[in-house]
Amino acid sequence: MRSFTLCKIFAQLFTTFVKNKITMDKFTKCAWITRTIINAGNGGITLKDIQQKWDNAFGQDGEKELKRRSFENYKVYIASMFGIDIQCNKSDNTYFVEQENIATGDSLAMWLLNSFSMQAKLSANIALRERVLFEVIPGGTKYLEPLLHAIQESLCVEISYEKYWEERVVVRRICPYALKQYRQRWYVIAESDEYVKIFALDRIKDLQVTEQTFKITSDFNINEYFSEDYGIIHDQRITPELVKIRFNNEQAKYVNSLPWHESQRVVEKNEDYTTFAWNLRCTLDLVQQILSMGATAEVLEPAGLRSWVLEEMKQAVMNYK
Repeated sequence: MRSFTLCKIFAQLFTTFVKNKITMDKFTKCAWITRTIINAGNGGITLKDIQQKWDNAFGQDGEKELKRRSFENYKVYIASMFGIDIQCNKSDNTYFVEQENIATGDSLAMWLLNSFSMQAKLSANIALRERVLFEVIPGGTKYLEPLLHAIQESLCVEISYEKYWEERVVVRRICPYALKQYRQRWYVIAESDEYVKIFALDRIKDLQVTEQTFKITSDFNINEYFSEDYGIIHDQRITPELVKIRFNNEQAKYVNSLPWHESQRVVEKNEDYTTFAWNLRCTLDLVQQILSMGATAEVLEPAGLRSWVLEEMKQAVMNYK
């Protein structure tokens, strides 16, 4: 399975836009076509049915009907942007995408696909906009575009940064490596003072892309960088440990449907509870996630993590006395 950072995906999309003169409107429609065919399953969907759905989605905006030639062009764009091959079953002239390829495909590409599919749906139906509520990103999103440019061109960035626990703004020159989103906030992973550090975009007060270039550390890989972490905290001084947490079976269903980490696995299950295991560093992000589970979860090991969670719970109780 290919692994891409956010910047690489957007860099590929940008190159495709320029090369094929793809507008954002066309990109949104590519996402819509892809999602429509994927939703049809392995049974596929005929071009006639796609054209009918197209008319329902875009017809009210005066969009022209989807001709076969245009559809074939969209297929080429889709392969370039999402790496998804739309195939045709010649026996019944239906179009389909292998569901196995979707299940094992790149998660970021699928996130982009789903996001723009949603945008197309909302753009085509004004009434729906009043019935869909998105989570609010607190700030910093205006810096995504210049950071992506800097990442793509390997350009240093100068930022004015204010930490939550310090009432002063510090100017730093950083070498941006990658971007990550966690709990409604965007973070840039960057080299600063010869160390790789993490900066929250909503704490950046100003940002300027410089003309100074940098060379990324040859062995840096964002997936490997966070491979033993839960959340955004990465502290190499902490040794990863085997973490075991027991959940009642009702809560276990939610944990199973939305895994905390790629190392998650079930190690015990009976009629009363399910025990999951992970290989993780025990950080504040992990502790806060466990605490959010309340009485439905119990840390079994390691002992240090169990004690940490217990002390946090005791302090919480004291706050109410």
